[in-house]
Amino acid sequence: MEKYGFIYIWFDKKRKMYYIGCHWGTVDDGYICSSNRMRKVYKRRPQNLKRKIIKTNILNREQMFEEEHKWLSFIKDDELGIKYYNLRKHKWGHWSTDENSSLTIKQKISKKTKEAMERPEIREKYLSGLETRDNKSSDPIVSEKRKNSMIKTMVKKFPIEDRYNPVDFNSQEYKDNMSHKSKEMWSNRTDEEIKEIGKKISEVQLGKPKTGEAAKDVKKTSEETKLKQSIAIKEALKNIDRSGYYWWNNGIINKRSKEQPSEEWIKGKLPHNKSYNSDKMKEIWAKRKAGELSMPNYKNIGGIS
Repeated sequence: MEKYGFIYIWFDKKRKMYYIGCHWGTVDDGYICSSNRMRKVYKRRPQNLKRKIIKTNILNREQMFEEEHKWLSFIKDDELGIKYYNLRKHKWGHWSTDENSSLTIKQKISKKTKEAMERPEIREKYLSGLETRDNKSSDPIVSEKRKNSMIKTMVKKFPIEDRYNPVDFNSQEYKDNMSHKSKEMWSNRTDEEIKEIGKKISEVQLGKPKTGEAAKDVKKTSEETKLKQSIAIKEALKNIDRSGYYWWNNGIINKRSKEQPSEEWIKGKLPHNKSYNSDKMKEIWAKRKAGELSMPNYKNIGGIS
């Protein structure tokens, strides 16, 4: 289908706001608009938005932008961003109307240089400059001269009072400014949008470790919970009847049971020594089970009940 230009206007029934724009294509190609804010609104609640085509069948892009600017000029300055989703109303250009838009920066510089060299006065000045230019850039004296010349130029071009001053994020002025902007931003949102944003923030923060005061509260709660669990376990163990239970071991770990768990388990508790689970102790217990070494006398250790 052959493309054409058209001017459209969106109306938001819920907020009573408008958006004016243009598009090169067809009225049914699915295009919404170029405004990020407007597209987000359409994505959340398309049922509240209605589009009207103001003018269609525009033959070229330049005419389309001229027509769009005519309609945008009807918007008052104090209505931008408030009654209209449009934030500005100056005349827009389009990459398709600029023959240099597809060129790289290198190609653009090359083109401008060639155009300048076609002017006799520029070329003459360039050639005379080549004859007197000092190209000894590796010479320390030349480098120092160039450095000083650049410093003088920059000082004149950028006075110290106009230079960039880093923002002091801890200053009260910065905090008040950010607070004002935040309040202004949230005041323009509906209750439905605020709830949706809060839900998204909650989903993003889910599972992340707490920081600041929240982290202190979590740590405090965790310690209290551990203490309660420890007391509860001790109380539960007091009420367990362990009469008739014996300690058994398989040479690696201890286990408490009324009856022998299996043939490889012997009555008694292993000495409380971290080395009993070492490779050397495993080898000793393998020899004991095979009868190559005698079993230890756990009565001397106090392991048998």
